[in-house]
Amino acid sequence: HADAVMVIAINFDDSTVNLVSLPRDAFVNMPTVQGFYKLNGMFNVGGGYDAPNGKGFLMMCQAAEWMLGGISIDYYYSVDFQAVVDLVDAIGGIDFDMDMSYQGSRYYAKGLQHLDGQGVLDYLRARTNATVDANDRGRVNRQKDMMIAIFRQIKNSNLLSTVPKAIFSIQDGLYTNTSMEQTLGLANFARNINPDSIGMYSLYGDYMAGPIAWNWTFVDPEHRIEVIQDVWGVTVPPLECTSYEFMSWLKDFGFSALKYLSSADAVGDAV
Repeated sequence: HADAVMVIAINFDDSTVNLVSLPRDAFVNMPTVQGFYKLNGMFNVGGGYDAPNGKGFLMMCQAAEWMLGGISIDYYYSVDFQAVVDLVDAIGGIDFDMDMSYQGSRYYAKGLQHLDGQGVLDYLRARTNATVDANDRGRVNRQKDMMIAIFRQIKNSNLLSTVPKAIFSIQDGLYTNTSMEQTLGLANFARNINPDSIGMYSLYGDYMAGPIAWNWTFVDPEHRIEVIQDVWGVTVPPLECTSYEFMSWLKDFGFSALKYLSSADAVGDAV
């Protein structure tokens, strides 16, 4: 499953950048998928790493498009845990003001310190072991903070021009459908972006045990519409069939009803 899902919204005309985190445990009911699942599970529905032509990653793009009401998501970058470590080590690590002390693969103290690749990965993954905001909402906010810190470090060290080469030199664990030229274009665009001007948004909602297995995030419908309006300037309709009440209906009646309807269709075809 995808461990973190983040949309980077870039407006080349206005030279603005916004990061929008999507909750990995969001209850999704995409029209192109028979059934329901968590948002991060769409990667596996598409076939995961081994799917031909990047179908697993493209399924995640489609899931993000669906959650954002049709906003086009054309390109992706994906890194596994080891690639995160390698990329951060390749730029010499990150100076980061830790907002908490906690135990990851090693102990981390609160305050400014220099993190290597493993240190960054531990921070990105901190949730139940976090000592501040030990929940998924706190986790995605920390992820965006770290993304900004990485960008600031790269820019301040004059390493932007080396990023495309570093990305495409990694043999394992980094996946993208962009070309070297497109990535270089993004790096050149980033030269004029102030890290402090990057907007940070999250879709969030109630995180709770659902009536069907697991814990789920039931995305706040009004907040979702507000975020999309703020970032993209468009008004989208509410998502349908993604509430706790709908999941309860599925458990009590819906699956049986769908089974009977499909059987009726089969009988009708036979007749």
